[in-house]
Amino acid sequence: MALGGKEPPFDGMATLYFSALEDARAAMSGPLWSELTGDAGDFVDSGTAALRVLCDEHLMSQKQDADRVIKRTGQLKIIRTVYRRRDLSHAQFKDYWLKNHSKLEDKVIATTGVQRIVATFAVPEAGKDPDFDGMVELYFNSTEDIRTMFAGPVPQMMRSDEENFVQMDAPAVRLIAEEYVIGETAT
Repeated sequence: MALGGKEPPFDGMATLYFSALEDARAAMSGPLWSELTGDAGDFVDSGTAALRVLCDEHLMSQKQDADRVIKRTGQLKIIRTVYRRRDLSHAQFKDYWLKNHSKLEDKVIATTGVQRIVATFAVPEAGKDPDFDGMVELYFNSTEDIRTMFAGPVPQMMRSDEENFVQMDAPAVRLIAEEYVIGETAT
């Protein structure tokens, strides 16, 4: 259930990790992509457009014991997509987030129940605007930690700074999700 009792904007999200951008591009345009998405008709509404965004992910901040505390199955997290301010290039948007907004994310980790913050930036493709410019994931141990954070001063502090680089009137996807790691390979 989404905020306000509405239906969530989507039911699932799959994330694939690659060691290099070139590997990701090759996978998204080659036979691997067809293999990965070949059975989508069995569980994805054909009238719904799937988002497919090539991204660059950054661990922004985390508690000292986050690697031990964060679960591989059933991990609660909030996911939010954002668009860059219209007067900023993608590079300016990303630069501001990494150099300035990240300092506030460190405060969030230090003062709330947020365990980890991950920022993801869409990689611009020639001649095509991405479905969003950035995405943030906030990892929590409990729904009570989520409620406590949103009842405090953090949302206003973050929102005030976001006005410097986020298009505040643009649509954004916000949801609370449970993360399940299906498989991974050693790096």
